[in-house]
Amino acid sequence: MVEQTKTWWELNQQFLWSNGVVFMIRNYFGQLWIFISKDTNLTKSHVRYLKKRLYEISIEKKSSIELKNNSKPTGSKLPLSEIDDMEEYLEKLQFILKNLGIINLDISDSSDESKIEAEKIFYLSLTKDRTDDNNNILTAKMVIINDGYRLLSGSYIEMKERSSFSKHVYYSLRKKYETNDFFEESQYEGCYILKKEIDFNSPSAAASIVKNRATNGPKEWKLMNGNTLDEYLTNMSPEEKWT
Repeated sequence: MVEQTKTWWELNQQFLWSNGVVFMIRNYFGQLWIFISKDTNLTKSHVRYLKKRLYEISIEKKSSIELKNNSKPTGSKLPLSEIDDMEEYLEKLQFILKNLGIINLDISDSSDESKIEAEKIFYLSLTKDRTDDNNNILTAKMVIINDGYRLLSGSYIEMKERSSFSKHVYYSLRKKYETNDFFEESQYEGCYILKKEIDFNSPSAAASIVKNRATNGPKEWKLMNGNTLDEYLTNMSPEEKWT
């Protein structure tokens, strides 16, 4: 009789729980990130506290995080000293996820486009055959934020994928947004429209997601006056760069 091969989860479940898992495994997850602590210092009470805090952060940052589970975690009551430890742990967790380009959990308000100065919106044109009813080339819109770049909702997104893009570093990122309900079909053939804002650390990442191919963001994002993002950043004063 041949023994049935066990899954990775079955083989490692006890170890993971004994060492503390922040993100629980579910069959429908496309990606999994595990955070542990040394010497089993992260208890189940700590994990419940972190789970509630991550839920609260996700609710506050609706622009880039979509929750599939609407049940609010109960959390756990911890001594003040342990709460301080968990908040420090959470800060490091956020730092790692953000700087590895996985997800940005920093809390930031969504943009109100009516309050954005028109001269500070950058545009990225799609291909020449992607035009609106007035024969204007469709565009995506982006603004600079404190910690990166924000692709604005309502931006047009190219459907057709460049064959060479499948080997590019931003390919998996594009597929993540494509399969997680960030896009919806637009009224124009060959284009999606962005349903909700996305924050990026790189303008090239934002441009590549828009054009579905490798794209030089600093050169292709342009202000209404035609200046590129690269030119805009070069001409910024030191005071502007730090505000």
